[in-house]
Amino acid sequence: CENLKSVTIPKSVTDIGDYAFGCTSIDGFSFNPIDGFTISGYRNTAAEKYAKKNGFKFISLDGDGPIEDVISGDVNGDGKVTMKDYSNLQKYLSGWNVEIDLEAADLNGDGKVTMKDYAALQRKLNGWNS
Repeated sequence: CENLKSVTIPKSVTDIGDYAFGCTSIDGFSFNPIDGFTISGYRNTAAEKYAKKNGFKFISLDGDGPIEDVISGDVNGDGKVTMKDYSNLQKYLSGWNVEIDLEAADLNGDGKVTMKDYAALQRKLNGWNS
């Protein structure tokens, strides 16, 4: 599974299973999304939803060509989701003057950045699939 780096998903796909793009541990009890995986697809489809849910890079194929999208949870915009993002989101929510990518910080997609997003980022960093 670690050799797969990207996939293009057509508009006709309406559902992607929770464990479609990742590796299952030897014991079969844990699942880890593929590190650095990219999904190309169309906005507002199962492809975009799955990419954002799992912290994968999403490339939109709508319009005049590919447009790179933000990585859900990549609060500082460095291309990966790490404890630095967690720390910056915590500072932002505590009222510190910290620049963050609000779209990437809105992990639950409700249009606001709140403690729910902070909790979702914590779960993501701990490898919990929620």
